[in-house]
Amino acid sequence: MSEPLKIQGVVVNAAQWGDNDKMLTVLTRELGVISVAAKGVKSLKNPNAQAVAPLCYSDFVLKCKSDVYSLVSADIIESFYALRNDITALAYGVYFAQLASFCVGRNNLADDEVRLLLNSLYMLSKHPDRCDVLKCAFELKICEYAGFAPYVECCSCGEEGLYFDLMQGEAVCSLHKTQSSKKLSPQVKAVFEYVQNADLKETLTFALDASLAKEVSSLAEEFLSHQLGRLPKGLDYIKKLNIQENN
Repeated sequence: MSEPLKIQGVVVNAAQWGDNDKMLTVLTRELGVISVAAKGVKSLKNPNAQAVAPLCYSDFVLKCKSDVYSLVSADIIESFYALRNDITALAYGVYFAQLASFCVGRNNLADDEVRLLLNSLYMLSKHPDRCDVLKCAFELKICEYAGFAPYVECCSCGEEGLYFDLMQGEAVCSLHKTQSSKKLSPQVKAVFEYVQNADLKETLTFALDASLAKEVSSLAEEFLSHQLGRLPKGLDYIKKLNIQENN
């Protein structure tokens, strides 16, 4: 039998699996997204129960047989417990984790993506009033780390890019726009460029008007949807919360 695998990761999802078990989706630096069978963790008496809650960053010891992982033990490194005191911040955190797992996939190195997720969850827990700003920052940065960062400086012909082509992922002029092109305002363009050129700390701490953040996020969502084929279900819940808050 192979030696147990020791690895750190963020629990993206913990789905019910049998009467007392869970199937975990865990985002790791070394292996990308992995599935882990966690037996008995629905019991409050189980020593691993708290460490496998969604959004927990934990130390895992796993058994591996035929590429199937099963949980031996787990210890919490960071629970981001403060997020559970704010339903909106928690919803954004769940969406961030889901989106990161969508962009990484399985058997891929994900050091940048995990670092982005952990720092974003920390900022959400400390500044839940900045959810919309952190959302647009996270969406643009995850595109960069996933290898399909949008290019918005100018159209390939050299003319000013007044539109953003969702399929090509780049700015285009009025002559070269297509059916998948969306209007690109100077303000949104400036945010795209700033995030691309900023380091992670600058990206997660920059000041941005909430209305502009939502405009940036709207375009980023459409772009991500075209690139990934779908968006996490967590986004639907965020939209429902925002509708409720505005009514």
